[in-house]
Amino acid sequence: MGWLGDTWTRLRGRRLVISLDTIDATAPGERWPPTAADERRLADYERNLKLFLGRHQEVFDPYRRPDEGPYVTANILGAISRLAAHRLFGEAPKARAKGGSGSEVSGLGLRVPRPTEGLEPGTRDPRPQTAAAQRLLDFLCRSNGWQPLCHSGALGGSYRGDTVLRVRYDAGHDAVVIDDVPPSCFFPHLDPGAPEGFRAVSLAWVVEGSDEREVMSDEFGRRAGLRTPHSSFSTARPAFLREEYHEPGRIENRLWKLVAVPGQTRYYRRPVELSALEATAGLPEVVETGLDVVPIVHIPNRRVAETGLWGQSDYADLIPLQEALNRRRTQISSILDKHSDPLLAIDESFLDEQGRVPMDRIRAIPLVQDEPPPQYVTWDGKLADSRAEAEELLHTILLVAGISPESLGFGQGGFPESGLAIRLRQMLTTSTVVSKRLHWEPGLRRLLSLAMKMHVRHVSGLGSRVSGSTSSRQPETRDMRSETAVLEPDEIGIEFGDGLPPDLSASISDEVALQGAGLASKEASLHRLFPDWTEAEIDAEVERLAADVAPASGR
Repeated sequence: MGWLGDTWTRLRGRRLVISLDTIDATAPGERWPPTAADERRLADYERNLKLFLGRHQEVFDPYRRPDEGPYVTANILGAISRLAAHRLFGEAPKARAKGGSGSEVSGLGLRVPRPTEGLEPGTRDPRPQTAAAQRLLDFLCRSNGWQPLCHSGALGGSYRGDTVLRVRYDAGHDAVVIDDVPPSCFFPHLDPGAPEGFRAVSLAWVVEGSDEREVMSDEFGRRAGLRTPHSSFSTARPAFLREEYHEPGRIENRLWKLVAVPGQTRYYRRPVELSALEATAGLPEVVETGLDVVPIVHIPNRRVAETGLWGQSDYADLIPLQEALNRRRTQISSILDKHSDPLLAIDESFLDEQGRVPMDRIRAIPLVQDEPPPQYVTWDGKLADSRAEAEELLHTILLVAGISPESLGFGQGGFPESGLAIRLRQMLTTSTVVSKRLHWEPGLRRLLSLAMKMHVRHVSGLGSRVSGSTSSRQPETRDMRSETAVLEPDEIGIEFGDGLPPDLSASISDEVALQGAGLASKEASLHRLFPDWTEAEIDAEVERLAADVAPASGR
């Protein structure tokens, strides 16, 4: 069992939002969530999640008239988040160990120099520790699904404004695990003087106990919702607040019983033994991590000094514009619906004795001299103006979000464009993505450094693996553990892709220019142009090119 136990595994896929007016029974001055700022942060997470999922009517419904009919949404906010995540991590970021001249790079996609490259025959490689560290970096990335992990973190960070990643040791599988933590469970104890901005971290979430399992039920989620009044918990199962208190070198597992205050919308929490909950009964009260820092990394989406530790969501400036766009599209839809079935204005002579219009007379009505003919009641809905305003709102959203219209397919049509032209037309999006990398790069470097330290400190290489039979992996893990020099964050480099399809013709032109200037060899160019080729294929192609050049020079 890992340090978090089985409860965390079952709750990872659920929406873990804590919004409880809770008082500590033993220390009435302490509350949960810790601060009013945390309550506002959790409310923003909840609202932005609904916007990301396209559930706009749950956010904007109070601002609509009840007779407007169906609510038409255009989920541009969700499209912006998906685009940002793809441009950041549509290609796997490559981790490299900065050893020697700094040319050692990750085997996850870029070339790793041969151990004796550039050395005199018989000379010992001066970088064995760097090569071993690189192998460990690659192993940790492969075993933790590096690209999906980063992509998921960037997707959530876009709409939430914050991404939280954690390194832990899974004793059951004898492996280091990197996973994402819902920021709604993340409550740091701030310290401006600490390297991460916090001296300790509480990870906390609410569960309900039962004889079979501890889960957060839908009923309890409704009762603990952000906007739903609640006076008591479900009487069927007791409620608990599960807390992990992380500080440098150790983790404390804590459990609180939540008791409703009669007649009030608040609760007392009382500390109880871990054995009170089935999933935490086997957990130790204290776990020694062996690290001098908290193994949790917080990555803000974007941040300024005034916001402190917390990042800013991509939706912060866009919600009013998205609501206006939805309202305009709803109005256009309503006008079209009414025009498709307009009212019919008729003279009183068409009514029968009961003052009703026979249905057969509506389909074919004879005209009587000097009587006004029936006519449909229509009006000029100004659809052209409404559509123009909707289009202007859409482009304003993209402009404020820092997204080029071409990135979402709103560019000009015509002939196919070169890769260079596509990149130039998406410079606004590229600038926005580069600003996100400024926070992701140091965060990923800290994360991988923590993972290496955790691996060297805890992994024995003798345990089982998640993938089944591990006889072939155990020696690899033992070797890496014995020979690896742990890297500090500034000794790790992160290389990002641009998330755009490659333009081979432009890449070839660049390589030809580099070779013409004497800045690249044919071997290096082939490695960059064809990263999937093996060393043997590269060597064979270099020899073939050399053989083709030799006869030509002899003529």
